[in-house]
Amino acid sequence: MTGIIVSGPACQNRKIEVGPMDSGKITCDGEMTLSQYGTAKCGVATITYDQTGKLVDSAMAFLPHRVVHIALPNNVDIQVNRWPNFINAQVIMPQQNQETGICGDFNGVAKQGVDAGKALHAEFGFGVPQHELLFASSIPLHIPTALPNAKRCSPAKREKASAICHKEAQGAVGWSEAECLGDVCDPHTSSLTSLTAAEMQKNKP
Repeated sequence: MTGIIVSGPACQNRKIEVGPMDSGKITCDGEMTLSQYGTAKCGVATITYDQTGKLVDSAMAFLPHRVVHIALPNNVDIQVNRWPNFINAQVIMPQQNQETGICGDFNGVAKQGVDAGKALHAEFGFGVPQHELLFASSIPLHIPTALPNAKRCSPAKREKASAICHKEAQGAVGWSEAECLGDVCDPHTSSLTSLTAAEMQKNKP
């Protein structure tokens, strides 16, 4: 990620923004705060900037650690690792009462979470409306159209991926076949489709 903003009722609608080391800042309501290590308040949020905390992604572990901790009410903690040109973030919070969400609805039924994803995609899959943007500038929405090449997705796997994506697309609005094919062909995301990883393995030649 290149930036994160924390706002809303949980922090009394204050706006905390954290960006990378080279191009970003740590701000509260647009004002610079914590240009160096220390602790500051932004409404009910406590922001601590230091060198401690478990890394979200250890790939950059060889660099000095610069970590922003944002503590919010109700045991909500956000940790942001700042690197030269990007950030990693981790949100730790108690189970919330929510009816929908990309990650499911906490009812313990995983399949329902996957099925709900199509409805959420139809409602939110076209980007954030301009009037709801929190960042000063935004990256234009990009919907992939290029299909995965043979090196990334063998003809046999592509055939199976096409069948899966055709099934996924039934009743879906704004569904990108190219993006679906890329996800199914990628071993890191193939298990996130409606078909389980085990079922995909069983179908392999």
